[in-house]
Amino acid sequence: MSTIFLLLITFTTIDRIKCQTFPPEFMFGVATASYQVEGAWNYDGKGVNIWDTLTHNHPEYIKDGSNGDVAANSYFKYEEDVQLMKQLGVNFYRFSISWARILPNGHINQPVVTMFHWDLPQTLQDIGGLANIYMADIFVDYARLLLEQFGDRVKWWITFNEPAIYATGYTKAKGFAPTINSPGVGDYLVVHTIILAHAKTYHMYKENFGNSQQGKFGISFNCDWYEPKTNSTEDIETHERAMQFYVVSLSRNVCKEGDYPELVKEIIASKSLAQGFLKSRLPKFSALEVEYIKGTFDFFGLNHYTTLLVYPGQMKNQVPSLEHDHWVSTTMDPNWPGTAGETRRVVPWGIRKVLNWIKNEYGNPPLIITENGVADEGEHNDTKRIYYYTHYIDEVLRSVVEDNCNVIGYTAWSFLDNFEWTSGYTQKFGLYHKSFGIQSQSCSTHSSITSKFKNDFKFGVATAAYQVEGAWNEDGKGPNIWDTLTHNHPNYIEDRSNGDDAAKSYYKYKEDVQLIKQLGVDFYRFSISWARILPKGHINEVNQLGIDYYDKFINELLNNGIQPVVTIFHWDLPQALQDLGGLASKFFVDIFVDYARLLFAKYGDRAKN
Repeated sequence: MSTIFLLLITFTTIDRIKCQTFPPEFMFGVATASYQVEGAWNYDGKGVNIWDTLTHNHPEYIKDGSNGDVAANSYFKYEEDVQLMKQLGVNFYRFSISWARILPNGHINQPVVTMFHWDLPQTLQDIGGLANIYMADIFVDYARLLLEQFGDRVKWWITFNEPAIYATGYTKAKGFAPTINSPGVGDYLVVHTIILAHAKTYHMYKENFGNSQQGKFGISFNCDWYEPKTNSTEDIETHERAMQFYVVSLSRNVCKEGDYPELVKEIIASKSLAQGFLKSRLPKFSALEVEYIKGTFDFFGLNHYTTLLVYPGQMKNQVPSLEHDHWVSTTMDPNWPGTAGETRRVVPWGIRKVLNWIKNEYGNPPLIITENGVADEGEHNDTKRIYYYTHYIDEVLRSVVEDNCNVIGYTAWSFLDNFEWTSGYTQKFGLYHKSFGIQSQSCSTHSSITSKFKNDFKFGVATAAYQVEGAWNEDGKGPNIWDTLTHNHPNYIEDRSNGDDAAKSYYKYKEDVQLIKQLGVDFYRFSISWARILPKGHINEVNQLGIDYYDKFINELLNNGIQPVVTIFHWDLPQALQDLGGLASKFFVDIFVDYARLLFAKYGDRAKN
């Protein structure tokens, strides 16, 4: 294994900053997601998830035709992974649990854990997936199993990773799993179900596990910054619409009002009626649900990558659709440094604006940056990544020291190169190569960070189950919606790949932990594969091998001084739940709560976020 000299310089510098200037309790970590690194897609009883299905049936949907069947092989190499994390020197490792590995059929018969990171068991997708409101209860069953199995050690839990991005799998027939072509309807149903599932899981945890496990509970929202293209009134109003639709419509439910913003409700209702619908395409929460949802978080999970310039839309989008509803067009300044991702540029000041916006909008809640990172094409001279992290972390530091933003942790995405969803393996986010050697680098010394974080500030890295675990149908894991999409429609993925193997983190989790340790971060944010825990998505059929995998993984993290930060759901919905309607089903909320309760029971004693 070769060492990236430049990365070691960077994290040595970060470690020095952390010790001298961050708050003592601040956490640094790294992250992955089960499908993206575990591999072992069909080993040890794992059920098929929606990404297994997608990448196997449609490798053309993936840019390079790949999948997560092997990935980083972390399922078999978790001990090596843990040693790598240990070498990094991080405090925590955020990973996701594969629902299909724990519950192959999707049902229930200091790591940071993501309960759901997009790899839904295929059997659950087959009943509608997260568009089915009844999936909320199935998720709760799955969560309950995780809590029972791991809650004694996992003290940081994330229910869902980026609900809005996961919901894009319901906007077109090719692309993100589960590839449901229902824009402006299906995606809204999914988000609605996820919000209810999260709230039910939160209450289930507090009522059944909170006193004994003393864990922290949150959800990770994707939140880019939407800067007005000009100072015109029209562009400023467009900025407000963009923030309301892309950020507030989700986070406001959980963090503040328990309901969608009035602006969003009014716009969608008006356009729905004009389009011939008898009522709004946006589902409505009852008054009781609004009160039930409000305040269901212990920390705000922020995933941030870039900044976009916004101006009024051109009304050329599909009708109905989110894009037509919000009437926002985006562009980027060509002078901003580019990345391997065509839609992302390096704009460090954007993260500081986002952090201040959240502070002002929600009363400065405790906030963990659960994902932040940059992709390249695998260059060994990794100066662009160093530039990105140096400048973004500096803006985080300024937000803490100068703006008094209550940021308590930072997670680098990603710990390992992994299966990057529809981009396959063409984009490299990892601090380590998929081969587990640190990328070798050479460059001149970069500028030191002169400002100081509080001593308790934490850094971490992140992944998601489907993106790194692999082992898509091994050890009892059930199929998730990304299994379905990548298998059935590989053409939806830029390189035609899938997460069947991904980074093989399911086998190589010990190696992963050692890599994270080498980075010197405080925590590792990962997601739990719902389909690995509950292969059919429901609480009645629990995959013990999946439970055991995350149990060993969480222990490996803690034994190496890395705090787990867990995302309960990171897009990999069990296919069995999708087949029941998925997040659009009214029953999804309770299903999610059951899933979360399981996670709390199993891991909540150790995962506190």
